[in-house]
Amino acid sequence: FRWVDCLLRILEECITPKSVRTALQELPKDLDSVYLRILNSIPEAQREYIRRAMHWLAFSAVPLTLGQLAEAIVIEYDVNKYGEDSEPLFKMKSLMSICPSLISFEDARDDQSSTQEARRLRLAHFSVKEYLISDRTGQGPGAYYHISEDKANLLMAHACLSRILRHSAQATISGNNVENTSFLYHSARYWFVYTRSIEDTAPTPLLDVSVKVLELGKEWLDIYDPDRPYRLSTHRARVYPPAIYYSSLLNLVTACKLLLLLERGAEVNARGGRFGNALQAATYQGNQSVMQLLLERGAEVNAQGGKYGNALQAAAYHGNESVVRLLLERGAEVNAQGGAYGNALQAAAYHGNQSVVQLLLER
Repeated sequence: FRWVDCLLRILEECITPKSVRTALQELPKDLDSVYLRILNSIPEAQREYIRRAMHWLAFSAVPLTLGQLAEAIVIEYDVNKYGEDSEPLFKMKSLMSICPSLISFEDARDDQSSTQEARRLRLAHFSVKEYLISDRTGQGPGAYYHISEDKANLLMAHACLSRILRHSAQATISGNNVENTSFLYHSARYWFVYTRSIEDTAPTPLLDVSVKVLELGKEWLDIYDPDRPYRLSTHRARVYPPAIYYSSLLNLVTACKLLLLLERGAEVNARGGRFGNALQAATYQGNQSVMQLLLERGAEVNAQGGKYGNALQAAAYHGNESVVRLLLERGAEVNAQGGAYGNALQAAAYHGNQSVVQLLLER
């Protein structure tokens, strides 16, 4: 059915009986041929924009609106450049007109009264993504448009970091006034998701910029604060935890390492945030690599504060036995008092974590 639909779209472009007959003789024989024909018909001046768009549409954390995508794809990818000025597409609708068989608006839950710019996009069919990521595309005549998740995450992380730095440099808009349908909001909300997935292979300049964004503080966090994601916007000034706290909360291992270097001077036991300190934040999320790093750099395993009072109670509540063992091996006090549940045993029991309860009782 998908193949037939695409063929009908091709025939719809014909305006004379002769052109219909010619098109019928040249119709692609399978979906791969259909998609290759569509991509090859894209004007050369638009090809790079469409290639970027395919990465976003196939792998973005959430579907982008037409307005967001239009802004994202004009950010030129250069691993050594971030925060450069970029112009929006002159006509956002051109995205839809260039390759309508590949891109469509989401139907489900879409408010038909919303502007076209605010409507979310998706690839028109699952077979489009399958074609774009396939080895046969990468090794065939459509190789220019071949995409992969790693390449997409690198492109998307770069674009998001660039957008945040441009916002920081221009300082033309308050974080409290950023619409959640803007690309700036998407960048603040998801840059760390894209970066985290490629930390092991990302170029050094991108990792350095991710640390720079972590150190921006309110210029990023006023737009979206992952420590309090459901906090309502407020014009009241807020003091945010340090960068080491957020890198630990978000499991950005390489960023943690860079922040803890002597020249950066991050304080491993700095207090602040919903979880009190970096170790408890990492423990709550079960980020063992970050926990190991923090403990090796002198994090106090029994530091008090935050929602759960101490790291052990946070681990016990979530029932992560390996995390609990790690903390106990590092000297965590099993009977330490405080936090939402009084102590680690009560936290584990409240949440029904039997294996953790047994482990704590044995201590």
